[in-house]
Amino acid sequence: MEKYKRLKYRGIKINPKIHIVILFLFIIIGYALIRTSINIEGTLGFKQSWNVYFDNISQASSSDTLVEPVINSSSDKIGINFKIDLKKLDSFYEFEVDIVNDGDIDSVIYSLNLNITPDKFAKYYNYTFTDLLGSNISAGDIIPANSSKRVKMRVSFVDSPDVNLADVIGKNYANENREVNFNCDLSIRQAN
Repeated sequence: MEKYKRLKYRGIKINPKIHIVILFLFIIIGYALIRTSINIEGTLGFKQSWNVYFDNISQASSSDTLVEPVINSSSDKIGINFKIDLKKLDSFYEFEVDIVNDGDIDSVIYSLNLNITPDKFAKYYNYTFTDLLGSNISAGDIIPANSSKRVKMRVSFVDSPDVNLADVIGKNYANENREVNFNCDLSIRQAN
């Protein structure tokens, strides 16, 4: 009797231990093929900078008293706060400011909001935010990297028969503080 039992396969004798080794190799290869995943680990660094802000604010024109505009900013918004007290129906307040993009990434205006307090006066005011050629500045406008855009903000009384401006100008508020606070928030994001 032989030490190992040999199987005959087409006339070839095969040791049973080799069957087990070959079967085990096929199981390992099959399992590896089913469970294969690639994990890439590392860090990606950008050498680009992000720096968008208001600068060079100047009063373009005014017909009434005001408190000079103050620039404020946060991580995703830049803003201007100002106070005015318009005294006549044809009164207005205007100022110009640069929106500066000193970064290496194009930016886009995501939203533009003007908040007026006290709220009871909000319906009496109209505002425009334009470039110096008179085109409206609005959400979606691009400010290219390493550039600036000069813009103008104008606040005036509304011109509408539905609004009684005598409430603001006239005797109804004659002894009341009519100073109105404006907060212009410009939300800026990275352009795609």
